[in-house]
Amino acid sequence: MVNLKNPAPFLIGREWRQSPQRQPVINPYTGKSIATVCQATDTDLDDAICLSTTAAPQLAKLASHQRADGLLHVASALIQRHDELAHTICLESGKPLADARRE
Repeated sequence: MVNLKNPAPFLIGREWRQSPQRQPVINPYTGKSIATVCQATDTDLDDAICLSTTAAPQLAKLASHQRADGLLHVASALIQRHDELAHTICLESGKPLADARRE
């Protein structure tokens, strides 16, 4: 289950980062704060852009089956965490659980 009490870090490359800039996540129907997330700084954004532009040519060189394998790996991880993700969507958007599961 997602820890909604501690500020959520963000991932850039293979590094989880935090920043002093924080943003509450508010449930639009209750008005209550359900979590706090760290906001990326300008340096974090520059790093993310640099890493993605460096990675793009390398990914383009992979065979299509290798790219497909990577996407299947991500899809499998999402499926394994389906209930957790649906619960988080409910909290942050106020959607019914059935709609969040479809999403």
